[in-house]
Amino acid sequence: MNGIVEKTEDIDLHHSNSAVGGNTGELESDPQFPVDCLPAGMCDIVEAVSALERTPAGISACCALGIISASLGSNLRIHSHPQKICPANLYIMPAIRSGSNKTETFKPITAPLLKFEAERIAVWSATQLPQILTELEIVTSRIKKLKRDFEKSTAPTLDRQQELQKLIAQQEQLKTQTHAPRLIAENATSEALQLLLVKNGGVITSISSDSREVADVILGRYRSKGTDEGIYLKGFSLESYTSDRVGRGNVTIKEVCISALWLIQPDKLAEMIGKRSLSEGGLLPRFLMYYADFLPTPIDRNASTISKQILQNWETIVHDLLRVYRLGTTLHILNLDPGAIQLLDDHYALVLDRRSSELKSLNEYASRWNEQAWRLGAVLHAALHGSNAHLHTVSADTAQSAITIADWFADRQLSILGWSTEIAKKEMRNRVVAIASQHPDDGITAADIYHKRVTPNAEKARDILNELEKSGVLRADRIPRPGGGWLSERYFRV
Repeated sequence: MNGIVEKTEDIDLHHSNSAVGGNTGELESDPQFPVDCLPAGMCDIVEAVSALERTPAGISACCALGIISASLGSNLRIHSHPQKICPANLYIMPAIRSGSNKTETFKPITAPLLKFEAERIAVWSATQLPQILTELEIVTSRIKKLKRDFEKSTAPTLDRQQELQKLIAQQEQLKTQTHAPRLIAENATSEALQLLLVKNGGVITSISSDSREVADVILGRYRSKGTDEGIYLKGFSLESYTSDRVGRGNVTIKEVCISALWLIQPDKLAEMIGKRSLSEGGLLPRFLMYYADFLPTPIDRNASTISKQILQNWETIVHDLLRVYRLGTTLHILNLDPGAIQLLDDHYALVLDRRSSELKSLNEYASRWNEQAWRLGAVLHAALHGSNAHLHTVSADTAQSAITIADWFADRQLSILGWSTEIAKKEMRNRVVAIASQHPDDGITAADIYHKRVTPNAEKARDILNELEKSGVLRADRIPRPGGGWLSERYFRV
C-alpha cells in the first residue's frame, strides 16, 4: 500500500476472527482496505489521496464513504427486508494518531461537500435572505404599531388582538428563516444539533478531522451526569425526536437523519469504549471503526499531485447526489437483484451463527454487521450510478462489495475492542494496586474494589485480585469464616 508500514510494536492490537470467514491468527501488519470494491470514481480519489499523502487507503476510504453517505441524506433507502426499509446514513470513526497527515487526507475528499454548502449559503444570502429580512422588518413594524394602538385604546377589538397574535407567530417563523441553510455540523452540543436539525429538515452531517471535542460532548462534558448520545441514537435509525427543556420549550423532529465522519485520536476512542454505556446503549456499535496505526514514508518530491480530472469527477458525483437525494423532495427506495438479496441473507446467517458462539460477549456490536452491509450497499450503489441510482436495482456484485467492506470494518472493530479491553484491564489493575497501597495493614477485598466502582461487578474484582496475586503484585490471606463456608480473602500489597 504505497510503502505504508503499519506500526504495531507499541500497542498490541489483538486480532480476532474475521467477521464471517472464521480465520484466526495474528493481526495483519497492513490491514489493507479492499479498494477494488469501490466504484471507479470513489476508487480513483481514494487511491490518489492515499498515494499523495502517504497514508493507508483505509483513511481515504472512510472519508469517501462518509461523504457519499452524507450526500444521500434520508431520501435514498434500500429495501432490506419484507417489512424494513434501511437508510443509507453511515457513522464512521477512523482512529489516527496526530501528525499522521489525517487532515491533509481529509480535505480533498470532503472538499466537494464543503464547497456545495458554501455556494448554497452564498446564493441564499444574495437572494432569499434580503427578502426574509424585509418581511421581518415589515411584520415587526406592524407589531409595534398595534401595540402602541392598544396602549391608547381601553378596549382593543377581538379582530385586532387576533391580528397581533398572527403577526407575532409570523415574526417567529421569519426569525427561524434568517439562519443560513446548513448541511454540516462539527463541534455541536446536542442542543445545538437539535436546532440545526429543526432548521434543516431533520437532516445533518457531523464531520470533523479532529473529533476530540465531539467525543467530549458525547462523554458528558456539558452534562452533570451521564453521557449525551441520545440524538445520535435516533439519528442513525431515522426515528422521531422530542426534547422538552426549561427556557427552550419543546423541540420535536418528525424524523432525524444524521451521518457522521469523525477522525479521532486513539486515546479518545479508547476513552469512549471505556464508557460501558456507549457500548451497551448502542452508540459505538453503530460506528464503522478503523485504527490506522502506521509510520508515514519519506516525502517523494517526484510524486504526482491529484489530477484535476479525478478531483472534478469526484466533485460531480458528490454534487449530483446532493441535488437529487440530500436536497430532493422524493423518497426513493432501492430494490435488489435476487442474487444480491441471497448474498446479504447468507451474510446475516453467518453472522447470526457466530453471535450465538464466539461473539456472544460482543453481541451488541456483531448485531449491527449485516445492517452495515445493507447500508454500505446503498452507498456503493449510489456512488456507482450517481443521480440515477434509484433507476437501477442493486446488483449481486455491489452486494458482495458491500459485504467485503462490512467484514473488513468488523475485523477492525474486533481488533480495536481487544486493544481497548486490554487498556481498560491495565487501568483497573493499576487502580486496584493503588487502593491496596493505601491499606497496607488491613488489606482490601473484592467488595472494596466493587464498591469503589473500579469494576462493573464483584466477580470481575475477584478476577483482577487473583491475577495480581498470581503475578506477585499482591499477597492474599485466606482466613476460614466462623462456622465454615467460603474463606475470607484479604489482599495486601507486596
